[in-house]
This record gives sequence, C-alpha cells and structure tokens, in this order.
Amino acid sequence: MRNLANLKLQNVTLASYEDIDNILGNLQILSNFSIDNSVHLVKPVLNNALLVSRLTRLRYLSLRHTQLVTLTQQNIPENTYLDISNNPLNCDCRLAWIGHKQKDTLGKFLLSKKQTVCDTPKDVEGHTLLESVNMMCSDQQTSGKLEQLSDYHMWTTSTMYLSRTSTQVPMTDKMTTSSTSSHSTGTSLDYSNVYIALGTILLILIVAGVALGVTLYVMKKKRTCQISPDGGETPMEQQPQTHQMKEASSKDMLIKK
Repeated sequence: MRNLANLKLQNVTLASYEDIDNILGNLQILSNFSIDNSVHLVKPVLNNALLVSRLTRLRYLSLRHTQLVTLTQQNIPENTYLDISNNPLNCDCRLAWIGHKQKDTLGKFLLSKKQTVCDTPKDVEGHTLLESVNMMCSDQQTSGKLEQLSDYHMWTTSTMYLSRTSTQVPMTDKMTTSSTSSHSTGTSLDYSNVYIALGTILLILIVAGVALGVTLYVMKKKRTCQISPDGGETPMEQQPQTHQMKEASSKDMLIKK
C-alpha cells in the first residue's frame, strides 16, 4: 500500500472520512491522485493541512466534477499540477493565485485550461479562468477558503446558478430542503408526462385494432353476397334453388306415375 503511486478515488461516498488522512498520509510515493466526481471527499483531503504537507511527491491532482467554486494555494501540495476543469468556478480575486502559479511554472501548473471556465461573476461566465482572473488583486482580496457549490445551498441572498454543464436553475433565498423538494416535484411531473403519453399510445392501438376487426368482419359478410366469377350465384345463394328443383322433379315423377 505504501508503494502506491497512482490512486483514483472517483465517484466515492464514504460513511466516515475520519481515517482518510492516515490512509493517504502513508502513501509515501503517491504521485498521481484523482478524486473526480467525489464531491464529499474534497474537503476532508484538501482542508487537512497536515495531510497536504505530507503529500510531498504528489505531481498531479485532479478535482474534476467536484462542485468546486474556489480554493486556496494552501489546499494544494507544493510542486503539484492541478486539474479543476468542469466545475462552477467563481473567477474573482480569490483565484488570482492560480494565474501567478501558472506564470511561475511556465504555463504547466493548470491542466485542461480550455475546460476550466468560469461560472461566475456574470460578466466572465463561459470564459476560461486564466483570461478572467484579475492578476492585480491585493493580498487581502485574494484571501479565502475552499468552497463548493453545496456550501451555497444552505442560505444565499443572491441568485446562484448550477454548473454550466447542467440546466441553469435560479436559486434565490432557498434552503437545501426546498431545492430538493422542487427537484423531486419536477421529476414526478416528468414521469407523469411519460405515463400519459404511453397511455395515449396504448388507447390508439386498441381503437385501431377494433376498427380493423370490424372492417374485416364487414368484408367477410360482403363476400358471401357477391356473384361468383362464372356469372352464377354463390353456393350460399344456390342452395334454395337446388331445393326447389328437387321438389319440382319429385312432383313430375308423381304425375307420370
């Protein structure tokens, strides 16, 4: 376990993260670490200053799809290249340190640059982080802490939007429970529409089947009344005449006798 160099903890949700520092801290040669899509694993790892300081050999850290809004330089081990693409980043002064780090490493620090785009502020939405952050921010403006989108779902007094990779939904002054409730209601409505559509299709098929059955029955009835190809009458119509001819023949024979 201590000789593990590459580790991927993707789409991970644990019941407890208490021992995560002991587990990762013992990986003495860990160089590539990915926690993509593991939203709840980000803070237990990166907010642990002791653990971050022990990851001295870490060279690549991937935090894609983890709802990152902002983070600080203290959250990242030294000499580590970072991938924070596909996150709802807030490209204000608190991320200016990434621009400086990019310059110090000759453009190598930030990975997936084109996919690392801003979600807020509104005036830089959709632009890449590197072209949006203000490199002239003061030290006081650049101070902050690691934040994720889930932190803003408790209470917020300004309009927040979900990540650009999903449908944008305004969230103003709502608690997490309200957001969850509205999402569940929307899902229920979607399912109701599907059920209605399926029921309509089934009803149309039943009506079409009944109509087809009636049509076939009428055609069969008509066929019994049609004239045969040789100009004579159909067998159904010939039966009464045949019976009458037999009766006439019988009468003739009686008269001759």
